[in-house]
Amino acid sequence: MNKTAVIYTPYATNQPGAAGMRAHYLKEALQSNGFTVHILTPAQEKGIGLALKIKSIRPALVLATSPPLPPLLNVFIGTRLVGARFILDAKDDGRFFEIEEKRNRSIKEELFRVVRKIIYRSSDFIWFLTRSDQAIECKRYDIPLEKTACVPNGVDRRLVFDASFRNQLRKEWKVSTTARIAVYAGSLGDEDLTGLLASFEPMRKAKHGLIMVVTADHSAAEAERVERLKQQVENLSSFSFKRVFVNLPIDEMQKILSACDVGIVPWSDHLPTSLPVKTFDYSAAGLPMVIKGPHRQPNELELFAAQNKGWAIFTSDWKMFQRALAALLLKKKTNAERSQRAADAYHQWDRQKIMKGAIEQLEDRFHGTRSQE
Repeated sequence: MNKTAVIYTPYATNQPGAAGMRAHYLKEALQSNGFTVHILTPAQEKGIGLALKIKSIRPALVLATSPPLPPLLNVFIGTRLVGARFILDAKDDGRFFEIEEKRNRSIKEELFRVVRKIIYRSSDFIWFLTRSDQAIECKRYDIPLEKTACVPNGVDRRLVFDASFRNQLRKEWKVSTTARIAVYAGSLGDEDLTGLLASFEPMRKAKHGLIMVVTADHSAAEAERVERLKQQVENLSSFSFKRVFVNLPIDEMQKILSACDVGIVPWSDHLPTSLPVKTFDYSAAGLPMVIKGPHRQPNELELFAAQNKGWAIFTSDWKMFQRALAALLLKKKTNAERSQRAADAYHQWDRQKIMKGAIEQLEDRFHGTRSQE
């Protein structure tokens, strides 16, 4: 029995952000089931080199994250060269949704649509982050439901609320323990940070603080975005205390989330089937959250808020978001309440347990062997 697996991911297991965390728990689950795991990222291999690298490893399973979609064609080719099973770890793709809404598409965009269809329909198994995304894509590409599973991100045990960090960081920041601090944790890509920053302007200045923790790659364009964000935050007049952090390791994230009071989710209108990982991260830290989500249905964020009353407020426009945030900043959750919320969230959405179950399902289905064997 061949127990070798390849994980293709945009970010390696030691990288900050949602993709890095998911890769970490996927690698851990595979190893606990006896697999030797190889991580491939765009920084290591590109183009046909991806296919050749997979061929040299000769794995039984290849688990590939999308988006980004284009590199997966070479990953898929390499998988088929060695007769391995190709598992698509699918996330909803903003670029694809934008292309689908266009009336006049370029040749490149039409090619993108064709490649996506090939990848989805030819995968041996597909993981989706939410039920609504699973239902939409199965219908779009006529994929049997039994060839798919819903594998959400869940709560990262390394982010669970720790009350000791609140006083520690407040002292370092020279901010009163009674001051209220909102926190945003996420990337510079999928979310509406322009709308978020604009929504802060009408807020009355108070002794509130704002922490923004962003994940960014090392490109020049991303560096420019980070610097622009820092300047925009610095210019905000509605917060007396402001900080922007970039690419924090997981232990620092736990400290910051534990020290803050309200989580912010400024989600894009064109990603209605998403349940962003920050909803789980905030829950792990016992943070109530205010969400600005999409108007359209199905709407995973609206459903999440409805199922987590008292801990999540959903709005679909920025004016209501601004009012909800201002109101939430005036309320205080005790350390005991936050600890209980964190414990409940971990019990319900233990990421380690979710991923281990997903790998065991693959083992049951494919017996850890190459398709040609």
